[in-house]
Amino acid sequence: MPKVRLSNGCRFPLSAPSPANVLRLDQACLPLVEQMNRNGMLVDQEHFATLGVHIRQLKDQCRERIRAQVGRDINPVSGDQVATLLFTELGLGHRLMRLTPSGHRESTDQNILEGLRGQHRVVGDILEYRELNTLESVFVVKLPFMVGLDGR
Repeated sequence: MPKVRLSNGCRFPLSAPSPANVLRLDQACLPLVEQMNRNGMLVDQEHFATLGVHIRQLKDQCRERIRAQVGRDINPVSGDQVATLLFTELGLGHRLMRLTPSGHRESTDQNILEGLRGQHRVVGDILEYRELNTLESVFVVKLPFMVGLDGR
């Protein structure tokens, strides 16, 4: 098996790094992380605006694919709507199925959806939409408001 040697002296097989090497890798990154904490990092606000437009287009394409597959609009982020579609209307099931903490419906968290991915194409589109939605809401929308006058 090929071994990788990094600049900090760590050596490990590509398939399974040892915990000691992982710890050394993490520790080697600490000075850089501390510097980023002290100085901040530059945020290209124009890029984020362009990225936001692109992500919204991809989300619209996902919604269109979902609509084409199920014949109506659903909100891919809505657990209730997704649960009704997948488990009641399409009759999908998975051995790891479980209820939400409130117990009123089946869970539609990422792990469950990943387990259902091969049963219907719509599951992949729902997962993609949710991923894009998270990127948009966490980074594209919020990060520019956190930027200071120095662009960091």
